[in-house]
Amino acid sequence: MTQITHPAVTKYDLALLFTLIVLIDDRMGDLETENQRLLELMQAFHQARERYDTAYKQSSKSFLTEQIDKLDTVRDKLTKVIEWVARYWTELPDDEDAIRGRRVYQPFKDFEYRRDEALMAQNGKWQNIAQVLAQEPQATDCQTMGLTALVTKANQTTQQIANLMMQRQQDA
Repeated sequence: MTQITHPAVTKYDLALLFTLIVLIDDRMGDLETENQRLLELMQAFHQARERYDTAYKQSSKSFLTEQIDKLDTVRDKLTKVIEWVARYWTELPDDEDAIRGRRVYQPFKDFEYRRDEALMAQNGKWQNIAQVLAQEPQATDCQTMGLTALVTKANQTTQQIANLMMQRQQDA
């Protein structure tokens, strides 16, 4: 494969180069001529632009990926705190507090929640855990343990992740 070393290509990034190609293609689209050879070249240039645009979109990472990763990190931290607090409550000497901890911690074990799973699996499992935690007596237990705000924030973050993933899928 030939390496491109022309200064105009190596000095500027591909986004600028593609912007120039788009501008040239748009201007050529406005050009009216009866010259058949020029019309063929204009059509070929336009097709090349469309092929490049398609290839670039397929190869580039969606800008939403970084947002999804950040939200996933936030959710991982929130769920880790919720799980740890519940697990530590199971070890308290007061039997009633230990029972509260077990009730809140049990859904994490039941659904085998792991933070290193795929995003869709994490979303589904967390939504199931959140449904269990929203029911009585777990909802009261979460409130007693001071976890209600964290559970709410984790639910909101999970919903944002799902929305961004759906948007990224539609953009692709």
